Amino acid sequence: MPLNEFRPPTKWVVLDGLVLLITLSGYYLYFVFFSDFFSMENEQSVEFVAVGLIISFYLFGMIRGFIQYLTIRVALTGNGILITQGIWGRSERLLLYSGIQNMEASASFLFRLLGLQYLVIPTMTMKSRAALGFPFDARDAALIMEAISKRTSMQSLVPSLTVSKSQRLENPFPIQALRAALSALVGVISILLLIFVYLLIAVLGSPASAGTWWFLVFVLVFFLLVGILTVWITKWEFSTIEYAYQPDALFSRRGLFQRDSFFIPYSTIRDVVIIRPFSQKLFGIAELNPETGRNDMFTQKEKRKNLFIIPGLLLEDAFRAREKLVQKLGWNFALEKNALTSTFPLEERKVTKKATPWVIGGIIGLLWVMVSIPSGYPLFTPLLAGILLVVGAKYFHEQRYYQVYFYNAGPELLVIRKGVFNENEIAIPYSRIENVYLDQDPLDQCFGLWDLHFATTSGRSYMEAHIDGLSEANANALHAWFMSKMKRMEKE
Repeated sequence: MPLNEFRPPTKWVVLDGLVLLITLSGYYLYFVFFSDFFSMENEQSVEFVAVGLIISFYLFGMIRGFIQYLTIRVALTGNGILITQGIWGRSERLLLYSGIQNMEASASFLFRLLGLQYLVIPTMTMKSRAALGFPFDARDAALIMEAISKRTSMQSLVPSLTVSKSQRLENPFPIQALRAALSALVGVISILLLIFVYLLIAVLGSPASAGTWWFLVFVLVFFLLVGILTVWITKWEFSTIEYAYQPDALFSRRGLFQRDSFFIPYSTIRDVVIIRPFSQKLFGIAELNPETGRNDMFTQKEKRKNLFIIPGLLLEDAFRAREKLVQKLGWNFALEKNALTSTFPLEERKVTKKATPWVIGGIIGLLWVMVSIPSGYPLFTPLLAGILLVVGAKYFHEQRYYQVYFYNAGPELLVIRKGVFNENEIAIPYSRIENVYLDQDPLDQCFGLWDLHFATTSGRSYMEAHIDGLSEANANALHAWFMSKMKRMEKE
């Protein structure tokens, strides 16, 4: 095999076969239980057929896997990574070095024991994730990453690969593992508390024996133990996160049972976001998310897991971490003295516009209660009060959202901060903006409002990088202001 050509190791095929065998055995046991439970006729003949089918499926799966293994080739060419596989469905994919956004390596606990490692080399296309759907020997994975780093702008990956796994990275801004664990489990803890309160109310509302109270105490102790154990494991998981600013990229390692490594060149970062969900605000922490132009086939859960995020930073540390990253990126973070929020303000009718669907829903709910439920019915007043409370809460939420909405810009970048419970602040340099456009939804047209959007190749910009609720005059003026800034920067 040429030095620049790689293929998955044989032990991957064996492992795949074992997984298939265990799965089929599970189906067989389920079938045996099913046939015994319902006392099927000709049970021995049926079991014989089932065993034959399982053996056939297993042999077919092993032959298919072995043929696939024989046809897979990963070659490092002058232009990119050439991946070929398949016999009946032959495919060749070339991932250009110029389009590679970052590199990631991951290994589950079992893979670490066997010396296997998955590589994720995303580009800005949808198929890059699917291209490398098989593992490599850990040494081959390191050689591939090293070879790619020498052909791209990831030169500092080479010394990163030689860093001992037992040697901790610098973590210039410490990760608050306990706070991060508690914030990550706010939802779970809340559910456990609600279940306990429900049980407590049920016990107080009916005659209860001593056994019932002991059961309630047992449930409380059980929930406390589950909560403490979960927090401890999650804290341990967060404490494994390491990261470092290298000369040309961010490097991170993380994972307790599954070990992941992330390597993001500064040249591929499109924007930087400080994320503060409500659960993290409770504990005074935030997370830093530098986004690249990666575009691959992850589910929502996988996206969250595989994003390069530095979590559990104190809020002031998150801003300092962003400042250091911006310096590495060479962006000028100076902003206008008079914020654009005051120069081109949002319209106050934005609050009314946002609350209008809830008001309409509330009116429909009130009419339904008044028509369907007699006024003397015990639930009549609570339902009316509940609807009015929800609509009022939504209006005051939108009022607060309007008050904290912030946007400003400087010679090189734009900053937008928004959110009441979940607060996000995104910083985008003009050089990464792909297009700027204005639009209106039907309610905007009713209220005479416009939204100004800034799109990059990252996913977060679609959600965060827009200024909504401008008058037509301010929208056009702000659009022209940004276009002049961007044109001036292009000339420089």
